[in-house]
Amino acid sequence: MARWVEQYFLVWTIWALFKPTKNNIYFLFYSLMVYLLVLDVYAMFESVSVWNPFLDYLRHSGIGIPQQPATYVRYGLYRSQSLTVWTSIMAVASGLGAVFLAYSFFSKQLKPSPLLYVTWICCLIGVFISGTRSVMLVTAIASFCFLKNVINVKYIIIIGVFAFVSISLTGDFFSEVLNSFVNVEDVGGSSVDQRGLQFLVAYKYWMNAPFVGNGLDYTDFLVSENVGLLGAESIVFRLLIDRGLVGFLSFFFLYFYSCMRLSKMGYASFVFILLGFCFGKIVSLLYTLEEAYVFAYVVFLMKIINEKRLQALKAYLYRRYYSSNLAKREGMQLAK
Repeated sequence: MARWVEQYFLVWTIWALFKPTKNNIYFLFYSLMVYLLVLDVYAMFESVSVWNPFLDYLRHSGIGIPQQPATYVRYGLYRSQSLTVWTSIMAVASGLGAVFLAYSFFSKQLKPSPLLYVTWICCLIGVFISGTRSVMLVTAIASFCFLKNVINVKYIIIIGVFAFVSISLTGDFFSEVLNSFVNVEDVGGSSVDQRGLQFLVAYKYWMNAPFVGNGLDYTDFLVSENVGLLGAESIVFRLLIDRGLVGFLSFFFLYFYSCMRLSKMGYASFVFILLGFCFGKIVSLLYTLEEAYVFAYVVFLMKIINEKRLQALKAYLYRRYYSSNLAKREGMQLAK
């Protein structure tokens, strides 16, 4: 229940109250940057110290929060979860936050500042120290939303220099990251064989109620009873077991229809954000993040851009009206 309140009620209430005035837009940007800085700086502290005092406090208070063991290492770094319930959740918040800020910057919605640059770099670090390969791909796919805005010599040079310096300073880190996508067994994590086993187990329970499923969160019960599911690390498995064919088709229709509407409404670039998140749900589940989570980012960007378009239209109409009236007055004066 708390998860649903957090992801739906609060987000959509804020959206309903949010009026995209200039001050509110900047408040949104800077509050998001402060949140991301706290999240990612804390994640870096956790990765270095292998200690998360916040989660320790929650567990000692009787709140059950999963925590990775000290051996939960990937790419030579401890996999941080920061203030979230799992590593992938922290990574998604960092990745989508980085994309949100980058799009706002490259589309001239957000002015450059040291705080913006520091936040953006911390977000990228947060994605990598989570060790979650699927979220790295989610971030990469979502980043295509601002591709047309960076086709500029200045931006290409800046991004190229940043990438070169980052790769040079981190040594073999990026090589190991790229290699992990090809040789999964080298760094651990789910393999094709493991996903095949999960599908066979999921298929068995799906056949018990193929059309409407066994009920919401039924998979959580099965995971504790059947080690073959191993977490059911794909939304496909959970959809088939919990919601059946109806839920499975509804999930894909939600994203398909949303992508079609965004394209028709002139927001085709935001399709990449939805596709990236959908891809992450399919290959890695992103547990505790519901299907509609990503729409909050898209809706806020749409409202901000709508406000910019509205202001531009008002300015255009004002210029047309002012110049037309001025010409009429000058004509009347000449006639006199």
